[in-house]
Amino acid sequence: MNFTHRYHATLILLSGCWTLGLAQGPDSLLTKSGELITGEIQSMNRAVLVFETSYSDADFQIDWEEVERITTRGNYKIYDTEGKQFIGRLGPGGDCTDCLTIYTATDTIARKFPDIVVITEARDSFRDRLKLGIHLGYNYTKASRTQQFTSRSSAGFVGNKWDIASALNAYNTRLDSTSTKRTDANINLRVSMRNNWYGFGNVDWLSSDEQQLDLRTTASTGVGNFVVRNADTYLYLFGGLTFNNEDFLGDEGVESQSFECLIGGQLELFGFSDISLNSKLYAYPSLTEKQRIRTMFSLDLKWEFISDFELMAGFSLNYDSKPPGDTEKSDYVLSLTLGWSL
Repeated sequence: MNFTHRYHATLILLSGCWTLGLAQGPDSLLTKSGELITGEIQSMNRAVLVFETSYSDADFQIDWEEVERITTRGNYKIYDTEGKQFIGRLGPGGDCTDCLTIYTATDTIARKFPDIVVITEARDSFRDRLKLGIHLGYNYTKASRTQQFTSRSSAGFVGNKWDIASALNAYNTRLDSTSTKRTDANINLRVSMRNNWYGFGNVDWLSSDEQQLDLRTTASTGVGNFVVRNADTYLYLFGGLTFNNEDFLGDEGVESQSFECLIGGQLELFGFSDISLNSKLYAYPSLTEKQRIRTMFSLDLKWEFISDFELMAGFSLNYDSKPPGDTEKSDYVLSLTLGWSL
């Protein structure tokens, strides 16, 4: 082999090694402030990118809008604002400075950064899909000698095309020797469909001393749509049918069943650094009881002051236009809790 052939062979070998090194090298991220970080993407959700490096004990949490460019060595699951899912590598957007390129097994797709909603590992673990949270609170008002104990817990699991979530909230208000309790719980299943549509099934339970409600059980099913779904805002509207079974307290022990429509919406905002907002509104016009409508409204504001630890302020309102007898039409709760979430 002459010198020229050896020279070309050496170049090809070095080029192959360099390419292989890039393929097996770490993910890289360039911020808009010019910082280059190497490591591995853990996830991107709710406008926060979690990035692991070998030189830091804690993962970096970077605002999605501060990311200039990403290059990955392996495949990820990428979800966009249209509800589409891609599995592939990520790279620069070429001439589009505000774009990412997704390299799938069969295609190359360009998406703008604001159009990317979620990034997860293609082979994420059970722990990555599990969602847990617990919050506890205690309030005392000296002037009225009022104490309030609050506990709020949640658990959920996210699948490829579905997710399930549950919650249990208990409130106990004590004035001297008098105690007023309220407890609510729910289980929600959501199955993704095309074009940001989804189907759902919910079961909710509510017990309230204020409304003389021993137990209300509602089972709902219907469809919903993500009207807005981007890196920092979710807005979805939904509708369906509900079966309602109620047992009221008192000597009469009133029990009733009814069918209702369900109309509602949910707004999630999480583009404010460590602060997020979650608000829900449900309306239940009765199909079997004239001029009766029930509504439920909730608003939660969270501040993650340390990784996975949160301070949460919450407001919840229940309203019933036609409760039995002299029962209160409305019941509301204000709470301030400290908690942990996974």
